[in-house]
Amino acid sequence: MADLSSAITAMIVLLAAAAAGFIAARLNWYDEHVHTRMSKILLNITLPCMIIASVAHLDRSSGGSLVAQSFVYGLALYFGLLIVSWLCNTVLRTPKADKGEYLFMGTLTNLSFIGIAVSSSIFGNQAAFIIAVFLLPLNLVLYSFGVIVCTRVAGVSTRVDLRAMLSGPLVASALAVLLFLSGVHLPNLLTESLSYVGSITAPVAMMMVGYIMATCSLRDALGEWRIYVVTIMRQLVVPIVLYALLRNVVPDATVLGVFVIAFAMPVGSIASVIVASYGMEGKLAAKGTVISTFMSFATIPALVALMSLFG
Repeated sequence: MADLSSAITAMIVLLAAAAAGFIAARLNWYDEHVHTRMSKILLNITLPCMIIASVAHLDRSSGGSLVAQSFVYGLALYFGLLIVSWLCNTVLRTPKADKGEYLFMGTLTNLSFIGIAVSSSIFGNQAAFIIAVFLLPLNLVLYSFGVIVCTRVAGVSTRVDLRAMLSGPLVASALAVLLFLSGVHLPNLLTESLSYVGSITAPVAMMMVGYIMATCSLRDALGEWRIYVVTIMRQLVVPIVLYALLRNVVPDATVLGVFVIAFAMPVGSIASVIVASYGMEGKLAAKGTVISTFMSFATIPALVALMSLFG
């Protein structure tokens, strides 16, 4: 488990990158066109490079054990998020028209962008690989079973889009797992090149978060009181409970740390777009992205601090 000082340093560095994106947006150097292009570059080039390069320096003696653990926790991550979101809907008496969108917000988190950036900064390269394995079952379930559940709750009839599963990070995750299990080592020149390109993923991802903060209507988002409750529950209370329950059960401290951090991720930056594509309004998801991202700069350090103190 990472010590508290290194975790705080990592969060300050990531916050600085987000601040750079915020300032760039305010100065009109960073607009929607740039944001869209950067998203595509991140998803299809830099993030896959980072995931594949993360295998190079891992201890392969754990082999299938690490992959199996991570795969199981990837499944547990999705269903855990779904259960928490469902319970929040029930307890908070969410209006029927908003229930599907809340379920989507609760399960479609910013794991690929902020998750890898935060976890790799705190736990090192192994964290990027672990999340890569998480993404395999998570995306498969999210865009099949998850779509069916969320749209039916919302009263919307839709078809599962199988193409949504085949993203750059998913393909890179599968390749990274194959390389890890087979014991194949890529040439050093290729590994260094992938690592160099992939190293810009974290700062670019956080600059994108800064852009979202700069362009959102915070005043409009503040009225959604349920989002605050759901965010505190999902990004702080439940992860703390999970850590308390699992810290003497899970043998690999890094896997546990990454799992807890992954559970605490804010709503994904593309959640509103995906929600709208499945026949829902999308405005609530956009507000959820804004509020949960702002709050994550307080909840994630608090969570890491607690894990460091009691780890």
